[in-house]
Amino acid sequence: DIDEKSIQVLKSLLKKYKIPENCKINYIVDDFLLHEFDVQYDYIIGNPPFYKMKSKDKLLSIYRTKAINKNTTNICSFFLDKAIKLGSYVSLVFPKFILNTPEFKDSRKYISEKSVECIIDFGEKGFPGVLVETIAIFISNCKSPGKTKVISITQDIEMIQKQKYIFDDKLPYWIIYRNDLFDDVC
Repeated sequence: DIDEKSIQVLKSLLKKYKIPENCKINYIVDDFLLHEFDVQYDYIIGNPPFYKMKSKDKLLSIYRTKAINKNTTNICSFFLDKAIKLGSYVSLVFPKFILNTPEFKDSRKYISEKSVECIIDFGEKGFPGVLVETIAIFISNCKSPGKTKVISITQDIEMIQKQKYIFDDKLPYWIIYRNDLFDDVC
């Protein structure tokens, strides 16, 4: 985190839990996107900020240099790209618009080659008082694409989908609730 106080709060919270001996937590106060990591991580879990950077922001061109998706100005995309490069398993809270906006086309293509094990759709219930629809996406760099569990918190739905089916290249977007009715209409 870039905020030392947030790290201190985290340390205080973690004192209430028994952290397994085989779990090592590295506390780093720095800009995640600029920090040079010298190791790969087993797990990267996070809730990156969601906002579009201004084209005049000096950091935008720096963040884009190592990004997979160079067609967006949304900072969360840069977090996603770096997390996938650094972690064997990545779990991020993300704006739901990753599923269907043109600016995330390159991100979807890149992620579809990974194993997306689960997508939890929180709708607008992810954060009380925040009207941004969010999802949690669980990505494994250790497996080939297979099946994806899709969970809707708002609709109380849980389903298992073939990843290639819901991330179909013939469609412009990911259709996580795709079914026979959708296919008939399509």
